[in-house]
Amino acid sequence: MPALTPRQITAYKRSRTRDEARAKVVAELSRRGYLVPSVEGSTGLLTVATRKGQKFRVAVSGQAAGKNAWLTRTRAIDPDLYYVCIYMPPSKTGDLFFIFNQAEHEKGVERYLAKYGTNQNKTGGGFGWKDALRFQEKWCTLPGP
Repeated sequence: MPALTPRQITAYKRSRTRDEARAKVVAELSRRGYLVPSVEGSTGLLTVATRKGQKFRVAVSGQAAGKNAWLTRTRAIDPDLYYVCIYMPPSKTGDLFFIFNQAEHEKGVERYLAKYGTNQNKTGGGFGWKDALRFQEKWCTLPGP
């Protein structure tokens, strides 16, 4: 079998980080009493339901190394869309969750783009690590389980 190219290795790591982040967010939401029945096809959004049947969607972003800027995709305005970012430290000492509603996310993106300009990965948005700190463990942002 031929050796992987550096580009293939990077793509594999990115995919693994995305999948691990999504699995950990699903597990945490379930632990907190939410129902997470599916992931929406190509959008990668989680469809989540409260015990009372209220549905909302969650976009997940994960980081596995370094406390870098969160590069996230901006999406059409949707009052039922939330963002959960997860930092999974290499030391496995404990994951950190950051929870935003869409308006908070968009404000962070505006600040980031005003400071740094267009981001390099062309996702259309992102925000600085420090900007996310005030949203750490803010599970109360989501509709009640």
